[in-house]
Amino acid sequence: MQITFARRILLVPTACLGSLPAIAAQTPTTPPSQGNQVEAALPAEAWLYAHVGDLARVREIAQRNAWADLFQDEQVRPFFEGLTDEVLAEATAGLAPDAPERTLLDARAWWLGLESGAFWMSGQPPQESNLKGGALFQFNAAGQGIAEALAATMRAHLTPAADPISSGPTAEILSWHPQAGETGSTTTTFRAGNVVGIHFANSRPVALELARDAQSRLAAPALDPRANQWLSLARGSDWEGHGFEIGVDLATVLAGLPQEPELQRFLDVSGLGSSRYVWLGGSLCPGECLNGTFAIDLPERGVAADAAKLFGVAPRAWLDWMPADATGISLGSVDIAGAWDLFWRVFGEQDPAEHDEVRTRYDGFTGSLGFDFESDLVRQFDGRFASFTAAVPADELPTYLLEEFKSLLPSDNQQGVLWMVGLKDPTRVQELLERLLEQFGAGAEITNAKHAGAWIESVSFEGFEFHWSFTKEAWIASFSPSLIRGTLERMQDPALPDVRSQTRLMQGLDATPNAAYVSVADSAATLRAQFEALGSMGSLLGMFGSNADLEHMLSNAPAPKPEAAPRHLKGWTSATLEIEGRRLAIRTRSR
Repeated sequence: MQITFARRILLVPTACLGSLPAIAAQTPTTPPSQGNQVEAALPAEAWLYAHVGDLARVREIAQRNAWADLFQDEQVRPFFEGLTDEVLAEATAGLAPDAPERTLLDARAWWLGLESGAFWMSGQPPQESNLKGGALFQFNAAGQGIAEALAATMRAHLTPAADPISSGPTAEILSWHPQAGETGSTTTTFRAGNVVGIHFANSRPVALELARDAQSRLAAPALDPRANQWLSLARGSDWEGHGFEIGVDLATVLAGLPQEPELQRFLDVSGLGSSRYVWLGGSLCPGECLNGTFAIDLPERGVAADAAKLFGVAPRAWLDWMPADATGISLGSVDIAGAWDLFWRVFGEQDPAEHDEVRTRYDGFTGSLGFDFESDLVRQFDGRFASFTAAVPADELPTYLLEEFKSLLPSDNQQGVLWMVGLKDPTRVQELLERLLEQFGAGAEITNAKHAGAWIESVSFEGFEFHWSFTKEAWIASFSPSLIRGTLERMQDPALPDVRSQTRLMQGLDATPNAAYVSVADSAATLRAQFEALGSMGSLLGMFGSNADLEHMLSNAPAPKPEAAPRHLKGWTSATLEIEGRRLAIRTRSR
């Protein structure tokens, strides 16, 4: 396959990201931070902003970060190096040995030489002819080779415009066209001190104006207030001044969308037409610390705003039911009946005739089954749900897997999951389930056994086994009967040890007391399981036939060794859903 220039550009960040885990802890010296010089150059009209900030600070932290140490481990690093080699082999296919693109694919050079970088776009998003944007790179002394490679790559793939040199506030500006004689699209480049600027627009005057404005703003002490207004909202309290971020000014983007009736109707009904931003960011901190956030601005009204109100507070009282040896837990709360009502309300408001027809069909269907789906099931959910992961006996390997797949699983570290769903009237739901099994469970073997004052029901069908029990306030279910037995025992005897004795998991849980959903796991145990899965991948895929490319990749990128994880990681990793006013944030944290 021919590798085009555009494809090579897309492979640059892929190669760099693949290599970073293997080089993050290798920085020999850390030069003083030069801050985020390019941040001030963000123009007020930008609606897309991607930024890597204060990498000197990130490099310094990487020397004291457990995750960086893990990826530098001799039992882990070859995996990332091997994957990177595969990407680089594709990206450099057909390149001359001295081609400047080879320097641009050197992740170590970027890691050591870049201080900050930014990419932005403005103009009307749907109208390609009006789009314009730019990229700025702030280098230190170690990054001069990359700056020179960028200039050489531009010369290799672009054609100078007529009379290409123009003056700027602080540096000369060069103008380029994609092809000789083309007068439309223009790219401008400049180098002002340690900053390289690249801007593009549909016309040369606009591209030159962008470059001149960028040079002027580079000397400014802070962001333009108009640009800072939406970006400050988007960052909230999640931006720490270093790391990466991508933000979109939704107000500007949505205002520029075509006035198509169906699109406008969707924006009006959902309320998303009044959302102001969407933002993604992440950072590194000392110790066993990683942060990541995806955030969106909720509208003041509309379906999206109503849906956000359905979330409650995670049911922490259920921690009493979870085992002391749990390696992961999750808790959440959402109003299922409220979501059901919201669906029918919006449906009825938007298409009354269709709503009435569908509702009539629904009522007839549930009537023919002999139960009321809404009252017997939907309105019985009280909104609480939870799950936990814990070790299970080797003879409880997942029964839903084929026998030949089971041999690939690490039987000495088998993990099972138990789910909990809160119910208002468990007896009513139990009766419904029994009727459904009578009607549709032909061929299935259904058994039950009493344990710790409750009945455990089991269904087996062609090797598939599943177990559940109804308690006074919940339905609990698992593929592993031992997890159900242990849960029932803790419900019966509160004095038995539970997950509250797990210090690391409780620390993760306590870090987000108001989350609508929170999942906390032992970092080492989670990563160990992922490494084990990678180790089984070759054998698993090999069962479906030989593949030379796959075999080459797996041999070149040996799976990380599971035992490496607990050598470096001693803490927890969490994922949460948090709603703070109009800000809905999905956050990941490791500590």
